[in-house]
Amino acid sequence: MSWWRALVVGLLVTIVATVMLVVVPDALVSMSGMARGRRVLLATAWFTLAIAAMAWAMRRLQRAHVV
Repeated sequence: MSWWRALVVGLLVTIVATVMLVVVPDALVSMSGMARGRRVLLATAWFTLAIAAMAWAMRRLQRAHVV
């Protein structure tokens, strides 16, 4: 993998991970109209599923020799 490709892939992974693991859970916890416990449960479930999805996607990208 070239340096430029590695840089682009690294930036994309960082951006996607930040959105999936920081921005979305923060938005879920900040929602109004729902009890705090439910918002926390929803954000925790999202975080867990996002980690699993990213691990699965990274494995698929490795198998395809993209990363």
